[in-house]
Amino acid sequence: MSDEGQINLAKGYARPIREDVKLPDEVAKKLIPSEQYKNAKPIKDYAAWGETSKELPKLWQEQVLVKMN
Repeated sequence: MSDEGQINLAKGYARPIREDVKLPDEVAKKLIPSEQYKNAKPIKDYAAWGETSKELPKLWQEQVLVKMN
């Protein structure tokens, strides 16, 4: 949750959970625009999330990290 932790996650294309974090310009440019999150909704089915979250690291590796420059 620290600024440094949020910035480090943003370097890997994960949007910071805290909105008050000032990202360096070169890191902020990597993230998709905030307006693309307008349809995002909170998780309500924690059992389904538990199952999905097991696959998330693999999907992140295959679909996000491989595209990093």
